Amino acid sequence: MEPIFTFRTDRYDFWPIYEAIKAYYPIGLERTEHSIYFQYPGIKRLEALVETTLHQKSDLSQTWDAFREQCEKELNVNIAGTTYGQAPSLSAFVEIATREIDDYIISKELHVALSIIGPFYTIYGMDKIALKESDRYYRQTNRTIISPQATYAHDFTVLRENVEKTFEGYRFVPHFIHQMFIEGLRVRYQDDAQNRVYHALFNYLFDFDSAVAGDTHGYGFDQWVIDNPDWTDHWKVGPPPE
Repeated sequence: MEPIFTFRTDRYDFWPIYEAIKAYYPIGLERTEHSIYFQYPGIKRLEALVETTLHQKSDLSQTWDAFREQCEKELNVNIAGTTYGQAPSLSAFVEIATREIDDYIISKELHVALSIIGPFYTIYGMDKIALKESDRYYRQTNRTIISPQATYAHDFTVLRENVEKTFEGYRFVPHFIHQMFIEGLRVRYQDDAQNRVYHALFNYLFDFDSAVAGDTHGYGFDQWVIDNPDWTDHWKVGPPPE
């Protein structure tokens, strides 16, 4: 069963994520050449937002550049940009480890993405392997790390601290939430019949076919807790019961 967008409304408030998506995407409309998808006012606003933010160097994108420079100094690494011209985010990654074994290149990357449709961001690591044959590379993501741990722990924490220090009010979107589907959601930059929350907020770079490691049911939930005196702590993590 595909994970459909849901959460414990008596304990957490993830509604701002849904409201931002609904404001920019025409939920339930097909994204075809002859549909009214691209006439939806939210899509038109999103197109204008992408243009001003990603292509005309808005205040947000300039702040993002300064954020990358600061992180490069603190981590003593090069941070490569991955911002894609049609996706609704500013994004980059750090290669924190790499080695070659025969024809294979094994690498560890730490990705960060900042949404432009709302005050949301996410961070995750990717264990990747590439096989080189002649002039071609065959790449695969073996594992995606969605909370600070092992080799990723230090850099993950530094990136998160700097995001929240630089971009006031932005909150971390947990993997448990951004992996979910919203019925009828289609994004403007890819043709999939149905998309996840991650695709609506960020980009296409998260490999949802890879194994996931880390705190999948609790990390990042603390910023979304609501004060509810009637809530009973039956269990300590965020997802709704099976």
